[in-house]
Amino acid sequence: MLQVREQPHPHTTEIPTLVGRFDRRLTPGLQVLILLAQKSGCYHLILDFSQIIDIDSRSFRRFFHWYHSMKSDHLQVSLVKPQATIWTPFHLWHISELVNIHVSLEEAMWNSTAYS
Repeated sequence: MLQVREQPHPHTTEIPTLVGRFDRRLTPGLQVLILLAQKSGCYHLILDFSQIIDIDSRSFRRFFHWYHSMKSDHLQVSLVKPQATIWTPFHLWHISELVNIHVSLEEAMWNSTAYS
């Protein structure tokens, strides 16, 4: 079962930690989260992937293609801390062309477009 834990951070509205499997059941919730973040004025949404244990590649690609096609200039989405077993597929699927991937929360915050 997938769980989402939110961690407050002063430079973002929220930093959800995703736990479990990334599959088609997760996608609608993340889409709503992104749309709500845009509405609330959040400029950087960081998704913590440290607790994701498996990814359904089809659902994952569909989700990030959806994000890329509706991408707002006002919201940056980043992934942090994907496990090594998941990191290789990210590169194979060219996900890094659609969303920023960072090894730590600090790196994601430092590379935020809000600081540029």
